[in-house]
Amino acid sequence: MFCSATYRNNSLAPSKLRNHLQNKHAIHQNKSVQFFKNQHDYLYKQQSALKSLVRNTSANTKPLLFSSFQIAHVLMQQKKPYSEAESVIKPCLKIVANLCHGGKRAVDKVEQIPLSNDTMTVRGSMIAEDIKQQLIAKLEEAPCFALQLDETTDIKNDAQLIVYCRFPDKSVKKIVEHFLFCLPVGVQTTGEFIFSKLDEFFQNENLSWQNCVAVTTGQGTRVNHGTRVNEIWRWMLGVNKTKKV
Repeated sequence: MFCSATYRNNSLAPSKLRNHLQNKHAIHQNKSVQFFKNQHDYLYKQQSALKSLVRNTSANTKPLLFSSFQIAHVLMQQKKPYSEAESVIKPCLKIVANLCHGGKRAVDKVEQIPLSNDTMTVRGSMIAEDIKQQLIAKLEEAPCFALQLDETTDIKNDAQLIVYCRFPDKSVKKIVEHFLFCLPVGVQTTGEFIFSKLDEFFQNENLSWQNCVAVTTGQGTRVNHGTRVNEIWRWMLGVNKTKKV
């Protein structure tokens, strides 16, 4: 209700929902029942409005909507700010439309493409969530997978845990590697703490530790991950022995 996250039915156990609230939205965990009902009603109205928009989109405006999403995707791939959609890309599209595709009429069509910074931000969030859900679905189908851990720092010099996954992808019939997630870890970078972050993600996404066959670290990292990987393996083995995951 706060981050618009979606889960499959088998991930809607009260314990998992409570864990999500405590870890992702701790500021709201002591709020009243009425507060959550109001948030639910607000989210429902938002979703209904979005569905209505898509349903009522005519054949003439669908290309504009799809163009907006695809431009947002390109900006994400190139790591460019969303503001460039309206300040750089749209003026360029107008030039091409005017010179190559019929002049003013084509320019007016380009002008209708929603490319504001706020619109691109929403598009980016929707695309990222869709890509994540596709990746999780492929991980669930894979017979096994491996994880690669790495560390980096953000602009505030705070440590970030980066996790990549490698698995056999049935759709392309080969081993593929994808970025899985990135989470802040602060100053607590012990093996136990890193495993707790990994395990939290696995529980939220309903992934099984039993399918994880290897954990390694990236080359050239600033810290000694060898000991941490051994610690993480011990915690993983402990999880597999004490419960079915």
